[in-house]
Amino acid sequence: MHFKRGQKALALATALVALFGQQHSVMLAATACCEGTIWLKASKDSRTSYVGGFIEGLTRGFGQGCLSGTRDIEASKPGLDADPLRNCLTKSYTFSRDTEEYVKLITDFYRRYPDDRGMPTSDVLLKLSRGLGLEQIHLEAKLHRASSKRKGGERVSGGERV
Repeated sequence: MHFKRGQKALALATALVALFGQQHSVMLAATACCEGTIWLKASKDSRTSYVGGFIEGLTRGFGQGCLSGTRDIEASKPGLDADPLRNCLTKSYTFSRDTEEYVKLITDFYRRYPDDRGMPTSDVLLKLSRGLGLEQIHLEAKLHRASSKRKGGERVSGGERV
């Protein structure tokens, strides 16, 4: 098979996310615990590959979704502000930091807040992309845990109750 450079990067990113996800499932079954623990045990290269692949995959996927979803929609009026594709793309996540900085922030988050190690790495990364700081993410997680306990069980990713 012949791949362009971008396709190779996307294929690698997809494989790494899938591999990290499999490692997560096995570890979760073994420890009944936390994605943050897996993150802290992973090598720096694995963490960097995960973050880079996640950002590239999400960005490309969002862009492709906007292209597909707005293909047959006409602008309601002339001008860029009414362009459906442009409006869709402005809703995408913004990753303004470099990969290494996100890796460091995620690592710091899981080290600083051990009770939050159940939060999926992808959620931490998405919250960072929205501009939240580590303490804000921690407070959101703490409120979520308290709310879930009042509702009769601690919720984990996917809406399951533990």
